[in-house]
Amino acid sequence: MGLRRASWLIVSLLVAFSAPPAMSQLANLPIAARMAIAEMGARVDAQMIQESFALMWPLQASRTGLAVSKDIAYGSDPLQTLDLYRPQHDTGRAPVVVFIHGGGFTVGDKGGFENVPAYFARNGMLGVAMNYRLSPAVHWPAQSLDLGSVVAWLSANAKDYGGDPDRIVIVGHSSGAAVPASYLFDRSIDAPRAGVVGGVLVSGPYGYNPSVGGPRTRVYYGGE
Repeated sequence: MGLRRASWLIVSLLVAFSAPPAMSQLANLPIAARMAIAEMGARVDAQMIQESFALMWPLQASRTGLAVSKDIAYGSDPLQTLDLYRPQHDTGRAPVVVFIHGGGFTVGDKGGFENVPAYFARNGMLGVAMNYRLSPAVHWPAQSLDLGSVVAWLSANAKDYGGDPDRIVIVGHSSGAAVPASYLFDRSIDAPRAGVVGGVLVSGPYGYNPSVGGPRTRVYYGGE
């Protein structure tokens, strides 16, 4: 995620903190973390972003005790793999949450976001983190098609890992939010969608203009 996009994400979070529900979440942070956030002051820059990451890193969901299956192939390309974090109390019908990382369509890896599927697993869901083919090797809508392949794989296999293939929710961040946006709303993309009941799109670039998109965005979407 680029500095500009990261900065806007931080600004959005700061604005959200002014709302009562978000304030209650802020109140759940350790006192030391809350004080450190206050000491940063009203600024958004690279240093603040790094300081924020450092504060949040120790607060990630623990992976201890979770059953994790990594690098399961859902396609033939080496990047078409997913990780599964099983719910602690396996009922065989847990909702499934698929997380898609960002990276400007050209970089990124599910391994840097283990906290996300681990969090869902600790809250009674089957957490899934997926990798997908990257530009410039592929172009739009290849990454949305990869998401469709993950959904098809889950339809066939989620029950074996405690998940309910009829209750799949997709969560994407940054460019990883644009991928499910195309998948969910552009029905010209022929991809499996059975079992998908919702999506959460976080800080993504929605819509594309080749004259204003960044170089990595243009590589993925092309000139049209």
